[in-house]
Amino acid sequence: MTKVRNDYDPKAYNPTFQKAFLSPKHWGTWLGLIFGLPLTLLPNSVRVAIARFVAKKMCQKQKGSVQKARINLQLCFPKKTDQEREAILEKCLTTAGAFLLGFPAITLRSKDWLKKNAKIIAWSI
Repeated sequence: MTKVRNDYDPKAYNPTFQKAFLSPKHWGTWLGLIFGLPLTLLPNSVRVAIARFVAKKMCQKQKGSVQKARINLQLCFPKKTDQEREAILEKCLTTAGAFLLGFPAITLRSKDWLKKNAKIIAWSI
């Protein structure tokens, strides 16, 4: 038996472009799109390599969110060595970076490409 959903909002799925989106307030977003969208078209192995490079550079930082992540890992895994925790941090940042670089593929790639390269797992509660 299939339930009929009544939570569809046509405005949420039918956005309209506004001239205000071209104001300087949104230029950072546009620059991100200009540089980010071509990265989405790269093969996954290249995106992972880029994400790994950036993650290694981020792990060299000793302040900010990376340092907070180190503290959290130290509290969560007190028995692991510093090298093991650094490996976890680098892997986490690499995974997050590769995901972010590939996320726009949902809108740029064809349905056939998505069917071949995506796996959707339905969860039922």
